[in-house]
Amino acid sequence: MALTADSGVSWTLPRLVGPSRAADLLLFPRSFSAQEAYDWGIANRVVPAAELAAEALKVARALAEGPTVAYAALKESLAYGADHSLDEALDKEEELQARAGSSEDHTIAVKAFLAKEPPRYLGR
Repeated sequence: MALTADSGVSWTLPRLVGPSRAADLLLFPRSFSAQEAYDWGIANRVVPAAELAAEALKVARALAEGPTVAYAALKESLAYGADHSLDEALDKEEELQARAGSSEDHTIAVKAFLAKEPPRYLGR
């Protein structure tokens, strides 16, 4: 099509597969298998097509039922750490850990751990 990378692929792809593989994929586009995408770090898991809907639902449920306050903080720290120094990332982690540690979900997790029961998070 005589176009260049767009939609952020020039930023995300090298971070997933390394600059050499990214350049190869962008200069010489081709189809590749799901297993190759998994091996290269483009996909997090590979399941048979017949199991895709069930696996997607399983993952979505696990995330929805998990400690979503902590998940949000984790996503924020990963994004922040991608383009900041280690010292800055450590400061950000400290800030986010304080936020997560003061959440109702953390209190629920501690109580469940002490009671040897599974936690039931509320997302607060």
